Amino acid sequence: MTESEVIQGFAENNGVQLYYETRGHGEPLICVSGGGGDAGFFTKLANYLKDSFTVITYDRRGYSRSTRPQANNFNIQDHVADMKAVLHANGYECAYILGNSAGAIIALETAVRMPEIIKKVIIHEPPVVNVLQNKKKYLRFMTKTYNIGLRYGSNLASNWFNFSLSLPFSVFKHIPKDFQERMTQYKNNEQLIFVELLGLSRYVPDYKKIIDHNVDIYLASGKRTMKKKKYYGVTSPIIAKNLKCPFIVFPGHHLSFLDQTELWGNKLKQILLD
Repeated sequence: MTESEVIQGFAENNGVQLYYETRGHGEPLICVSGGGGDAGFFTKLANYLKDSFTVITYDRRGYSRSTRPQANNFNIQDHVADMKAVLHANGYECAYILGNSAGAIIALETAVRMPEIIKKVIIHEPPVVNVLQNKKKYLRFMTKTYNIGLRYGSNLASNWFNFSLSLPFSVFKHIPKDFQERMTQYKNNEQLIFVELLGLSRYVPDYKKIIDHNVDIYLASGKRTMKKKKYYGVTSPIIAKNLKCPFIVFPGHHLSFLDQTELWGNKLKQILLD
């Protein structure tokens, strides 16, 4: 594979076709995107890391070029099995794993269900609201977002949801144009609001199983996220404390792999290659 080459393909899991992209060389690193995202969300990061890792990115089920199942219910075990299928399609039994946002919840559950596929895993800003003392406030927020979608449509609900992230407006100019086009073409917001949102908000990590599996796991949140005490980021030190594992502060905010790619990528390399 040349430095500029990207291998595109599909993995299969129980009839679901999962689009993936692979670039680079070295130990495998699979990146799991958050709600609404797809493989393209990690393009800048993957291109930066390709000299250090074989970087695998993919569209999760229901998003963009991957199959949206007819019986389209959220079952987190399906997403864990999907990740394994993508790894196997690329010829790997295990890998470094990076999960961001909803992808961080999936990565966390991988430590429960399939620890054997994990070399090291970084859980970046998982919105596990059930670990928060004021969880009822955020569970109500998720339900309200869902109901806005029912009444006014998934795009407005997604905008409402994204507003809660308090991201700097400058980050949006770093979102790849082709990803924005797929968001509209494949109606990704429908998958986020009507299929994943409430299911993800009910997630509770099984601390005992993760500890028993002795997974090499790191919880992480951005410096800006922690300073602003955002609900999706303050979960990380809580989970880390329960797992007795490291909590790492990354540069920036929820999506800083887009606008602070080099700093963010260097921090990731430091953890994975240490």
